[in-house]
Amino acid sequence: MNKNLKRTLIYIGIPIILILSFLLMTNISKNTVQTKYYEIVQLIKNNKVSEFDINLYSGQLTYKLRSDGKVYHYTVADESMFYNDVNDSVLEINQKAEEEGKSDQIIKYDVTRGGQGSWIISMLPTVILIGALVVFWIVKSYNKATQA
Repeated sequence: MNKNLKRTLIYIGIPIILILSFLLMTNISKNTVQTKYYEIVQLIKNNKVSEFDINLYSGQLTYKLRSDGKVYHYTVADESMFYNDVNDSVLEINQKAEEEGKSDQIIKYDVTRGGQGSWIISMLPTVILIGALVVFWIVKSYNKATQA
């Protein structure tokens, strides 16, 4: 293979790998729905949501609608505000469903603490950058050695 072709492939391949890794890391969810906050609150208050999970660290809300059974994702701006907006309604709906013996009408919910991700995941951008710099340095050294 031609030296220039190898060099060109390296210089094109590394940025592509960096861009793809960045896109993979920033892709929060494939199933993100363009729903407004107030619509989600209304869905919960009207008992149209069968279950939901809120992550207190990331604000990621995952909920399942009773109508289609699909799981949807939304990122709330303030987790405590969301909790205050829906908590009384959820407790009221669940109490009424228990009194009437309708266990299928209970809203199941979970609060996830979240916390920091794995240290490897948090270090991944730095490792990729250092790896790219090392590769560029090796290619540059190799090119100097072959030209001499």
